[in-house]
Amino acid sequence: MTTASGQTLTTETVLPVGAQISVSPLVDEVSSPPANLEPMRYRLQVSAPEGMGTARFLHVLQGGDAGTTPQAVGGIDSAGVQGVMVGTMAVVFPVELGAGVGGLFVLRQRARTHPHGVNAGGGLHGQFCA
Repeated sequence: MTTASGQTLTTETVLPVGAQISVSPLVDEVSSPPANLEPMRYRLQVSAPEGMGTARFLHVLQGGDAGTTPQAVGGIDSAGVQGVMVGTMAVVFPVELGAGVGGLFVLRQRARTHPHGVNAGGGLHGQFCA
């Protein structure tokens, strides 16, 4: 989505893998029209692939000023956690609660400064949120 002044809102579906995504015009609900002054004009629907026993949904929304590019997004699926890497920040969740991994972890990659610029190849440091 792009505003008249060039600001953007992007959305990327990370989970479930293979999700079916559709966009449809926003229509009045059976009970009543959407809220007064509702600016939204479309509905985004994300469905898990057929036959999935369970599904986790994870989306990344990024807002940006005119002329900026959204940060790179990549899924994480490893060692009992699933999550996402956005730019230099990772957010991971346990796949199963009580399975030895607890809570939410937020990790940020440290950048190393070099004479020729910044190298984001530094180590990860993080914060545990119970």
